[in-house]
Order: sequence, then C-alpha cells, then structure tokens
Amino acid sequence: MTVETPPIAALTLSESERMLLSALFRQGPLPRSDLSDLTPLSQQSVHRLLEKLSDQGLVRFGDPQIRGCGKPSPTVCLDASQYASLGVSITTERVGLCLLDLAGQPLRDIVIDAIPGDPESLMDRLERQLDSWRSDLLSSRTLIGMGVGMQGWRSGRSDCFQPPEPLNLWRGLPLTEVFGDRFGMACFAENNSTASAIAEHYMSSGDAEKSLIYLSFDYGFGGGVFVDGHALIGDRGNAGELSTLFAPEEARSRPALEELLKRLRGRGMVFDTVSDMVAGFDPAWPGVDDWVREVAPQLRLMIRALKAIVDPGAICFGGEAPSALRQALLRACDGAMDGHGTPNPVLRESRISGDAAHVGAAFLPLHATVFAGL
Repeated sequence: MTVETPPIAALTLSESERMLLSALFRQGPLPRSDLSDLTPLSQQSVHRLLEKLSDQGLVRFGDPQIRGCGKPSPTVCLDASQYASLGVSITTERVGLCLLDLAGQPLRDIVIDAIPGDPESLMDRLERQLDSWRSDLLSSRTLIGMGVGMQGWRSGRSDCFQPPEPLNLWRGLPLTEVFGDRFGMACFAENNSTASAIAEHYMSSGDAEKSLIYLSFDYGFGGGVFVDGHALIGDRGNAGELSTLFAPEEARSRPALEELLKRLRGRGMVFDTVSDMVAGFDPAWPGVDDWVREVAPQLRLMIRALKAIVDPGAICFGGEAPSALRQALLRACDGAMDGHGTPNPVLRESRISGDAAHVGAAFLPLHATVFAGL
C-alpha cells in the first residue's frame, strides 16, 4: 500500500544551482553580489539561477544592502518555509525521527513508540506519525524525500544491511525500495554512523573542516568518514566500520557501550538496555573509569591510524554516549598524537547532543539532491 503523503518534491537541480544553495546554507543571508565571489559563477549566471530558485520556493530575496556608490544588491537566503526532509534511524533499542527544514533546522526531533526489530509495525507507526503531521507541520510544505539510517554493515547491495541480532528482520531488505514504495517518495539509505558524519558536517558548517570523522559510541562501535564534501562509502559500502580493526580476541575491549553495560552489570548495577544506562549515566559509577582505561589503548591507536590515513580536520566523539562519557574518552586520548610532525586533527565532542543518526538521515535527501559538497 502506498501511503497518502504530503506533496512530494521532484527537484532536478543543476550543479551550479546546488553550488549557490550550498553557499547560502553555509554563509547566508548574503548580498546577491557576494555569491559570484563565493562561486565560480558570473554575476549574470547568479542572477538568472537565483530567479529560478526563487520561483521554486528554494530561496527568497530581502532588502537591498547599500555598499558604496553602486547599485544596492538585494540580500538572498534559503527559504526555509517551503520544503522539509524526513529522516528515520533504526537502532537496536529505538527509532528516531527527524523533520528538517531547508536550512537544516529541526522542525521535529523525536523518538517514536515503535518496535525497532519489526519492519511492518515500524512502518505502520511511521505512517501514523506522518498522518498527524500532515494537518500542521506538513500542511504547507513539500517533502524532498526520506532518509533511512540503519545499524550494521552492507552485504553487497548498497541499501541492504546486516544489522545486529535484535534487528534480524531487516537483514538483506532493500531499504530504499521498502520505504520508497510504502511512502511514495525518493528514499536514501545509509549506515547510521555515516549518516551521523553527514549531520556533523552540516551542523558544523561554520568550521573549516572539509574532512571529518565521526566516532559513534553506541551499542556497538563504528564510524563515519566525510572527506572533501562527500561521505566516504568504499567499494562495498563499509568504509568507517571501525570495529573491524579489532581482532576477535580484542573485541571485548572495543569502546562499545554494550561492553560498558556488561562491566556495570558485573558490578551489580541493574540496567535492561544501553538506553537505560545512558539515561541515568553517572561518570562516578564504579567500573566506568576502569572501562575507559581498558579501551583507551585501542582508541588511541585508532586515532593515530585515522589521522595517518584520512588526515581529517576533526575527529568527533558522538553516538549514544552521553556527554560525560564522551568527555572521559576524549581525556583518555590526550597526547595520542604527540611526537608527530604533521598537523593534528582536532579531537572534540560532537556538536550534536545524543545520537545524531536520525538527524543525519534527514540530511541524506538534502545532501543527495539539494546541496553540493560544502
């Protein structure tokens, strides 16, 4: 069954149009005359393309800015009132949902009451959520598309994943077809960690970081790699599967929250899930410091390897790990790159609090169809 949805965009933008939209996302609002300095486009091309983008409801013009004695140039910015992009991320314990406007601002950022491991009931619940938004949030907006983030690694086909055991029913499903056919819109699928890296890139667009790595401390441990304006996917779609760096006998000491949960349970603390542990997390709990010390050597080695291979501007500590735990892991990596002659990446906490995967999923349609690599 195809769900009755809000209006669906059929945007086909040129590379030049996407370049202008990217500049406005990164630095707008701007005088129109500045855009020819920020792009390789002539003033005439900028004027023509902006008029077309305005007609499509993607940009809007504001009052002119007077500069010197020349003709005032109107300001231009993204029109955040006409379009929206939908993202859903599926983890072992929850389903996150995010609705973004064209400027990347969340219109809604929620966890929905759905069973992550049951595809059919999850999509039924998502359908009901879209129905509830149709009368208000989406009554005057056009959906650009849907992004789906999934835990796990790819098994060959680009939109089929091998997720952890609790998500067995999703194994091998072509996600873009499953969601696209059900909801009647363009659909894009990505590993949750890579989706998070894309979100980090867009949400940190004021920083001079053309390349970054997002470390996702979740039930498992993975990463997303964003290089020169594009997510690095790899031949088989599994770039950033950082847990493969660990030999089987080392897997117990990887920085996965599943392992921290086991250590805390071993000390008599009662948590049903990783989410329960994260919700009430206290860095003073007995066992937390021991676990951080246990995983630190491998994490420090990984930091050096990522610097050597990717040369990122930043390595961001994120995922479901709460801020206090991210900070403890960051402190454990102090000095990891000492003695290297080449410039070091910034090690920092993610700009996005909590799991960024559903925000990143909502950025997937924007990244694929609206913006050029920023």
